[in-house]
Amino acid sequence: MLVACSGNDGVSSDNENTNEGIKDEVDIETLSEKEYNIEIFNNEDITMTLKRVEHVKVDITEMISIYTEVENKQNRTFEFAISDISTDGIEHTLSSIYFDDNVVGANETMTFEFGVFSQDEELSAEEHLKSYMKYMDYEGNVNDIEFNKYINE
Repeated sequence: MLVACSGNDGVSSDNENTNEGIKDEVDIETLSEKEYNIEIFNNEDITMTLKRVEHVKVDITEMISIYTEVENKQNRTFEFAISDISTDGIEHTLSSIYFDDNVVGANETMTFEFGVFSQDEELSAEEHLKSYMKYMDYEGNVNDIEFNKYINE
């Protein structure tokens, strides 16, 4: 589609209205953001380090995003799954948990983002994080990860 320039900024009013609507839909309010370097899990296979926690609000939805660095010490790929997250003493239902990327390749280090969201309650992650996870290799070996850490110290 070709748009001709007029006396305004060269964008048709239809496009302006559409762009404004998109901008309004993705307006993100940062409620808190904090950097960390806390080891939360370590065994012969992986080391997991808490790097950052963000608390944002998008329209009526609050989200807590937890960023961890995962170092795979083995020469095999691992897949991760989360079964439980608690933030500041509040247990979150499985339907409110998300996990962005859940695979770390052999001998790689990468950052995982996971967290919770809610439209019904105020969220908080200023003091304590607790989670149960599993990681699996392609042979079907399953291992548990549990961390239960105060992050305000």
